[in-house]
Amino acid sequence: MTNKLGSIFVALGATALVTACSSSPTPFEALDGKANAMADRLLALDITPAESMPEAGTATFNGFIGIGSGTEEELAALAEDELPEGAILGELTLEATFADGFVDGTASNFLGENSETFGGELTIIQDVVDFEPAEFEGTIDGTLTNGGDEYLVDLDSFGIFLGLADGQPEGLAGLATGTIQENALEPELAVGAFIAEIE
Repeated sequence: MTNKLGSIFVALGATALVTACSSSPTPFEALDGKANAMADRLLALDITPAESMPEAGTATFNGFIGIGSGTEEELAALAEDELPEGAILGELTLEATFADGFVDGTASNFLGENSETFGGELTIIQDVVDFEPAEFEGTIDGTLTNGGDEYLVDLDSFGIFLGLADGQPEGLAGLATGTIQENALEPELAVGAFIAEIE
């Protein structure tokens, strides 16, 4: 699980390194560098033990999400350490309510590989059953916009909590699969990954 999560974020970083042509990073490369640095820190941690998960209180997690789309054939041809061409990267904030077994939040400020901006916001709802084990699943959906085009995102997601410090997980990470529909075109299959650390 953690190896695959790490490889997806490494794929974003590798793309930025290959395309970089100056000492000054583009906005996408800068955001991508922050995402990869966080992934390096958090994915080195163990999965949070279920018996150590808090039973009350809340915690806020801030991080990043990468999403890319393609046909079934294109996604099947990807290596484990690749994202589809044209993947976008955004920022996310999640709040875990431990007593209710619920994680929700939003993702926004998306950038394309050429640093083009995407408006709109994705809603993230992750349902956790008693946090035992320390994992969650849910949905990521919403509409993003760019240059007059709309992209309807509809993803199912699965994630885990990572690490343990001061009685709380240090971070979380997850994978997502589903579809992205551009305007009224046929939806394309999509994959993604997200990572976040406690505030």
